[in-house]
Formats: sequence, structure tokens, C-alpha cells
Amino acid sequence: MSNDVTKLEALMQNMKENNGGNDPEMMQLNAMMDKLIAVQNPDLAKQIYKKPEQNSAYDSLFKAIPAVIAVNQKAKQGSVVELRILDTVVLNGMVIPKGHAFFGLAAFSNQRLNLEIKNIRMGNQVIPVNLTVYDKRDAMPGIYAPEALLSDAIGSGTVDAMGSVGLNGFDLTTQIAGAGIDAAKSLLTKKIRRVKQNLKAGYPLLLRDNTKKLK
Repeated sequence: MSNDVTKLEALMQNMKENNGGNDPEMMQLNAMMDKLIAVQNPDLAKQIYKKPEQNSAYDSLFKAIPAVIAVNQKAKQGSVVELRILDTVVLNGMVIPKGHAFFGLAAFSNQRLNLEIKNIRMGNQVIPVNLTVYDKRDAMPGIYAPEALLSDAIGSGTVDAMGSVGLNGFDLTTQIAGAGIDAAKSLLTKKIRRVKQNLKAGYPLLLRDNTKKLK
């Protein structure tokens, strides 16, 4: 039977070339030949028609939740940032509708505004989640925050260095001058802690569900 199928394939190919490949009867014969080949070679048929289950698993694993900054707002260390999701999702077994508000705590680091979302409110329910916010423009954790550079450059060492300045053993004049230094230190420290990042409504984000694991 295998030889017959091979001969039929060759004959059909020749007829197809002569008829330009648009003959309805030839198309029907081609479909029949595919079925014959599938019967003769079940393993080959499985490979041809096999669903990409592994690819689907990876797609599900790596797919992020699209979101945006909900409103124009200024974020500072420890402040709450409001987001809105752009698609309906299932988190921890609960369906979260498109447009639902998510809230994350802001933390500045390396010119990024990092947001971690640990809970979502649905009516009177508090749903525990584990979401990390990514900037859609560069696919890196956190939102690009160039205004946070001041916090990194100054906050990492300057405040500590200022705090280590001592005036013990100096005369009264020096100590009076030191009072002015302390006042300056206090003002600068407050300025560092007031570093903010302007966030525009609609800024594109991706939320990564950290509970997803490939089985």
C-alpha cells in the first residue's frame, strides 16, 4: 500500500502542475491523500497535528497583566501609587475585572520606582497576591524614575557623613556655628526624603504574577 500511495502522490503532483493547482477535484484528492498518509504514518501525523502544549504553557507562564498609572500623581518614598489593569484576570482563584484599581507602595532605588502589590480589595474581600510592577517601555522591574537620582546620590552617603560630624572639644563660637550646620543638615535631610517622581495617567506598565511556575 505504501508504494501505491507514493505513486499516487507523484501522479497527483504531475496533474497539479499541469492544471495550475486550482482544480477543485485535485484539492479534494490532496485532502484524501493527507488522510491516507496519516493512516500509514500515525507518528508523523501526531507530529504534524500535535498542539503546541509546551509553547502554550510558556505563553501562560510569561504573560504579564497590562496596566497603566490610574491618575496623575506624585510618588515619594512609602507613598501609595494607584494603577488600573487593562484586562480581566484571574488571581488567587478570583476574577478581577478590567479597569479594577490596584495599589502599590513606592520605594526608590537605582533610578527606579519599585512597586510591589500584595493585596487587592474586591468589595469587602482582601485578596492576597504577589505582583511586581514592570515598566512596559524597557521590561525592567520598577518604573523609570530619573528624579530619583538625587535620592541615590545624596541619600547613600551624604546624610550619614553629615551625621558623623562632631563638634566636641571646640570653643563656644565653633559650637554656635555648629548649630547652623545642624540646621542645614536637618533641611538637607528633609529635602532628600521629599524626593518625588511625577507619574502621568496612562503610563504603560506590566504586572508580573510571581506565583506562576512552569509545571
